[in-house]
Amino acid sequence: MGRVAAPRVRRVPIAAWLALFLVATAGGCLGPNSIRQTRHRYNEVIQRTNQEELLLNLVRLRYNEHPSFLPVSGLNAQFEATAGGDFRGGVERSGVDSFGTGQLRFADRPTVTFAPQRSPELTRALLTQVDLDTLYLFSKEGWGPDRVVRLFVRTINGIDNASSGGGPIPPDPPEFAEFRTVSDLLASLEARRVAIMTTENRSADVADIVPVAAIGAQDAVALKKEGLGVRALGPDRGYQLTHARPVKIVQIEPGSTNSPDVLGLVQILGLPPYRAAYDVEEAPQGQVRHGPGPHEKFTFTTRSILEVMYLLSKTVAVPEEHVLEGLAPITRNADGTPFNWCMVTGDLFRVCVSKHRPNAAYVSVQYRGYWYSIDDRDAATKVTLNLFNELLRLQKSGIAEGQPVLTLPVGP
Repeated sequence: MGRVAAPRVRRVPIAAWLALFLVATAGGCLGPNSIRQTRHRYNEVIQRTNQEELLLNLVRLRYNEHPSFLPVSGLNAQFEATAGGDFRGGVERSGVDSFGTGQLRFADRPTVTFAPQRSPELTRALLTQVDLDTLYLFSKEGWGPDRVVRLFVRTINGIDNASSGGGPIPPDPPEFAEFRTVSDLLASLEARRVAIMTTENRSADVADIVPVAAIGAQDAVALKKEGLGVRALGPDRGYQLTHARPVKIVQIEPGSTNSPDVLGLVQILGLPPYRAAYDVEEAPQGQVRHGPGPHEKFTFTTRSILEVMYLLSKTVAVPEEHVLEGLAPITRNADGTPFNWCMVTGDLFRVCVSKHRPNAAYVSVQYRGYWYSIDDRDAATKVTLNLFNELLRLQKSGIAEGQPVLTLPVGP
């Protein structure tokens, strides 16, 4: 009886198993992993290029050139993963042969959408004054009244805060010393909670509504739901409808109305002393200096976004050769020496210049053969840049709606 040969076991090579594994797992893993690997990178590059665009525009203003904005309004990242494999086995040339291959392809095809902003809308946003509501909002959100007031307020009760710095380089030095005294006092009093910029609700009569003879319980409930109230006019005279409205004030701590700093502040501003609160109002655009007093309120004249940009650009350092060539104009004192704009806002914002790309830069751009940068260790400048970015985003919101967009595929 002959021997029966044992069946031959065919060994599948590792390449074949690898191909099968790639086919089975590619679809389930690469999608989530691609988001994890790319999302924060897109976030970082958009944030970095936004900072670079703002810095470049400030440098342009230092050279009396026009700023330009091209915001990213959309990003569509398309990921594609394909996997395949094959296995071939059989008898070839009197022997058993097995062969397997595997392939994995991955593609990231981002499409970036830009929203070019037409001149009228952008100009309107840049030239609109920062309103008092925005000023109070940023003051309360931890940015500090000193920084906010010095950057975004042009005058308080007619005291000038380098208003000539809100445009191209002026030939003569600005007035700012007295305003700096006011802002320093406000900052000191705010830090000690002696004087704070806040709001309070006050009742006012509803206009064009005649008094009513009587108010019942149901009427009172309905009025309260509508945010209204009533004021008694006197015996047999009925009631006047009222509504509460927020009023911006500078509130003084009751025990400090006669402190030297508070009295010094109100004296400079021409305000009556010993009050527990002073109303704050916004002066109309274009208001001229109206003297030291007397005044009953804090009257703020605010800057526009473009004015703030021009003011910040004054502390952009420029090469000496650009000054000599007349590319970067400068302000001169009465004796002909250069005026140092860093005395106005240099402690809040400063841009350095160098021939070669700096190593320790928070953000840097190349312009006219030089590198302009913000030092990563300059905390004050970084805070000011972030504050201005938030304000710029708020002022520009909605101006690109309905505008044509520019969509560019940036992938392979």
